Amino acid sequence: MHKFLFFLLIFFNFSFALVIEFKEERYLYALDNSIYKKGFIEFKENSIKTWYKNSKETLYFKNDKLYKIKDKEQIELNNIAAKIYFLILEGIFHNNSNVINKFFIQEKQNDLILLAPKEIISKYMQKVEYKKKKEKLIFLKIYLHNNDRIIIEQTN
Repeated sequence: MHKFLFFLLIFFNFSFALVIEFKEERYLYALDNSIYKKGFIEFKENSIKTWYKNSKETLYFKNDKLYKIKDKEQIELNNIAAKIYFLILEGIFHNNSNVINKFFIQEKQNDLILLAPKEIISKYMQKVEYKKKKEKLIFLKIYLHNNDRIIIEQTN
């Protein structure tokens, strides 16, 4: 009986995870160059984990804390911009307007959602744009103040 309950618990833990595959372009204005990567984002009820193909490093966000995991070593990061990135992902994928409205003013233009950062995070980014079709992220564009930008597209 205990084994059955254990396997049932494991099954439910994994069955509520959503894993998406994505491609990313990071445009670096100072170098006028783009870097392209492919990776995965795993959404669970209270956490988000992201990693890139061919990388041994994972970023893990839970309870407003960000961790880098590499070679089984976990290091807490105090990178505000990266935390904001994970909060954006949480708000978009969980359709959590409370998270989005805490940091952004939303404007909808047809299927495109524009997010203007509120003062609390305006020094980290200029704007965010995204488009979803049902539950699939068509794109997420994050524009930074130094004219760099990050573009993410879900590929599965």
